[in-house]
Amino acid sequence: MAGTAYDDEILSDDALREAVLAHLFHSFPALREIGQCFDAEVRDGKVILKGWVRTETIRDLAQEAATEVGGVKAVIVQLIADEEIEREVALALEQDARTVNDFPGIFVDAYCGEVKIWGAVSHPEDVVVAEKIVSGVKDVRAVRNELKVKESILT
Repeated sequence: MAGTAYDDEILSDDALREAVLAHLFHSFPALREIGQCFDAEVRDGKVILKGWVRTETIRDLAQEAATEVGGVKAVIVQLIADEEIEREVALALEQDARTVNDFPGIFVDAYCGEVKIWGAVSHPEDVVVAEKIVSGVKDVRAVRNELKVKESILT
């Protein structure tokens, strides 16, 4: 952390990792909530931030904050923003001919790379199709499918 005792001492990679994580968790309390989805690896003073964060802004700020820790030589960001996954999933569902008629009735939420889809689709097979589409989107780790079939207006 800039201006701390860390600046004048050479830290091992393990100690530097702990210092970076402590600084990030202090700077962004929201990261503590998703700590199981976020980590740092340090090799020869180079920090690799990996995992998932909620927003692109948090990703960018985490990179900036990691560079503030004394002893960090470089920061490599491999963080994925859940909001990016949500956009990509929504786009895939909207553009696929099999689900285009159900969109925007399908809602999307992502947390730590796990995507939940819910809402209503027109046909029972659309429930399965939507899950297959979502599972094919880059960086999706798992899909929780809570889609329901719309009741027919004629019944």
